[in-house]
Amino acid sequence: MAHRFKDVNISAVTIHNHKKLLPESLINQVSVFLPPNGSFDSKCLRRYLEHVKKYEEEDINSNMTLANRLRIAFKDMTPDTICGKFPQAELPLKRRLRCVAEYLIRSGEFDKVRDEN
Repeated sequence: MAHRFKDVNISAVTIHNHKKLLPESLINQVSVFLPPNGSFDSKCLRRYLEHVKKYEEEDINSNMTLANRLRIAFKDMTPDTICGKFPQAELPLKRRLRCVAEYLIRSGEFDKVRDEN
């Protein structure tokens, strides 16, 4: 997803010209924060775009669904935990991954493995 910022000059983006300068996916993402419904001014918009860009550049999997992240992490079919497969993930992400894993288990795509405890 970092490709969304490829030709975007964030310092030139304002709440008035964002539709001309941003790709459609970013326009949709920021529209809820802009007036008349939202409270972003141009400075807040640029700061938000910088944060999103930094996140997308740092997280190579940011463009993947959580289900696909789990599928790739467990493709070797070795039993493990979410914490074991995603040791650097923050707690809210681990919780969301666990919810998606439970869905994949109920749908029959994954099998739940239990130990003696």
